[in-house]
Amino acid sequence: MRRFFPIAFGAVLAIISFSFGWNSDPEIRYGKFGGDGKTAPQIELKSDHTFHYLDQTKSSNPIDLSGTWEIKDQEVHLLNVTQKQVMKELEIIREGTCLKARKQFAFYTLCHEE
Repeated sequence: MRRFFPIAFGAVLAIISFSFGWNSDPEIRYGKFGGDGKTAPQIELKSDHTFHYLDQTKSSNPIDLSGTWEIKDQEVHLLNVTQKQVMKELEIIREGTCLKARKQFAFYTLCHEE
């Protein structure tokens, strides 16, 4: 019985220590994600942390803007975006090859163009 407690304590301690992982920023590919900008939104993320966003799906209200971006909490955040029609937070999925976002009632998964 005396040997059981130290072994059980060590096992519990090991399980707890392995359950906490490093929360590092995810890897993301640079380049274009999404469609061609006319049939589906397109965002281009550049290595200097600038982006170009193009959405001409509504011909009456096309969106073409540029700015800067950062990675925070497993998401790409578009900085200094003031237009309500633009998705400002894009979740990084599929090991950095796709971005998932919601814009009003539309849900988008924009994948990297190979």
